[in-house]
Amino acid sequence: MNFDFTEEQNLFRDASRKFLQAQCPTTFVRELLEQQTTYNKEFWLKQLELGWTSMLIPEAYGGIEMTLTDMIVVAEEIGRVVMPGPFYATTVTGVSLLTQAGNEEQKQHYLTQIAAGNHLVTLALLETGGKLNDSSVKALAAPRQDKFSLSGEKLFVPDAQIANTIIVAARTTRGTAPGRGISLFLIDAETEGLHIEQMPSVDLSRRICKVTLDNVVLEKDKLLGDMDEAWPVIERAMELTHVAYCCELVGLAEAALEMVVEYLKIRVQFGKAIGTFQALQHRCADMMVHNEMAKSLSYYACYAVEKNLPEASVALAMAAAYCSETAKSTISDCIQLFGGIGFTWEHDIHLYQRRAISLALNMGTIQEHREKIAKAFLD
Repeated sequence: MNFDFTEEQNLFRDASRKFLQAQCPTTFVRELLEQQTTYNKEFWLKQLELGWTSMLIPEAYGGIEMTLTDMIVVAEEIGRVVMPGPFYATTVTGVSLLTQAGNEEQKQHYLTQIAAGNHLVTLALLETGGKLNDSSVKALAAPRQDKFSLSGEKLFVPDAQIANTIIVAARTTRGTAPGRGISLFLIDAETEGLHIEQMPSVDLSRRICKVTLDNVVLEKDKLLGDMDEAWPVIERAMELTHVAYCCELVGLAEAALEMVVEYLKIRVQFGKAIGTFQALQHRCADMMVHNEMAKSLSYYACYAVEKNLPEASVALAMAAAYCSETAKSTISDCIQLFGGIGFTWEHDIHLYQRRAISLALNMGTIQEHREKIAKAFLD
């Protein structure tokens, strides 16, 4: 079996890398950190021109219908430059939910606008405790004649402050079997009773928000998909998103290692470049080996998820655990190898560290991933 990228995908990677190196230097990232939002309309439209924002959208709705493997090529390059903004919330999670569950009218309305670069969406799923499972969904959607009334509080919602539409997961039936009783709703950002507040975050290049639902009244046409049957749709969207996160973590670690290797070549002590010291060479070699293993796991997870293989969930858990741990440890080691300058905010390595911590948390804890793996092998 050949897991190499195709010639077209490698050309796509080269084009993406050149674009990001030119359009998204760390000076640009730092400028956006000081703003109220890290969404830059001009930069978003440039991504649109490359086809990034419509990669997973079917051609019938204005997209270019590329594969998940094509998407992870971009995800790795995004990690290499710590690209800010609402990329995954709209183009992966949101598109997946709409494509899976939307009726024809909803797809025509939302997907065509996303493909045209005119609409941003996000998923409001997590609540108190931050657990990524069906039993954690407590927000209620109560039927009222031909409408729904939504109440509850959602936390850690990515880029909700700039989203035109928030897709909310709420419980429509209580006391059902695990994985049932949850529905999805499309809520316009200006809807009465919807309150959005930015939350503190370790990574300000991607904002998170608290979304409060105060008796938000919706027409029944705002229901996305079948009532009570949304959890499998959410799980699939999260799988696609987490594959992209794993590959971004690979890009982060790879870029951090390249940065420190270049530094070791020019930093001189005792009349020699410290990169000639064997102890430091060994540390860099160890980091490279771990990064290559993380890359292999993330690529296989992508393949398994894309093909809907039976082992997809376990493969993704293995990739999430290993990529999270590897990226964080690699970047921490790089900070040490940079010496004193590495511990200052002025050095770009901290942008990478913050992103790695944030991405790892977005997928759940390493312990949760390992428990899933252990359970799969023990069953």
